[in-house]
Amino acid sequence: MKLSVGGTATINGAISADGGNGIGGAGGNTDSSASGGGSGGSVYLAANVLGGSGTMSANGGWAGNDTDGGNNTAGGGGGGRLAIQRNSGSFCGLASVSVAGGTRSVTAGGSATSGSSGTLSVTPELTGPPNFTGVGLSTTSINWTWGLVSGAQSYKVWSSTGGNGQS
Repeated sequence: MKLSVGGTATINGAISADGGNGIGGAGGNTDSSASGGGSGGSVYLAANVLGGSGTMSANGGWAGNDTDGGNNTAGGGGGGRLAIQRNSGSFCGLASVSVAGGTRSVTAGGSATSGSSGTLSVTPELTGPPNFTGVGLSTTSINWTWGLVSGAQSYKVWSSTGGNGQS
């Protein structure tokens, strides 16, 4: 899921990309295994300012339980990814953000494990250099110029010959 907000993103509800929970095995059948939890998805949110009292999650789903007490347990789903990028504005926080792995089957037996945690990234969004311009000198040459960006150690410039930003 990708959300790009030009101004302030106020989240007072829930944004969720959680994995589905597994299903338990059929009771009385020792060959009936529980199913594992689904992995968490991904959410990318870009905004100048982020606030609100809501939640964001990409948690792994819980595994189903082996209902006949056998060794047919299942693993929990791995946590997903939350990437929150903000411009120069502030990160006012949310009530919670979570990328937890799902819990393995809790019934007896088996060697299944819980899912691993996912990744959470909260970073400022990088902006391009100021006064970036390109002047065509000929059909095969362009003169690129730009202002310096404080803290930048190098620049990479790609150009296209396909027109309209296509290569």
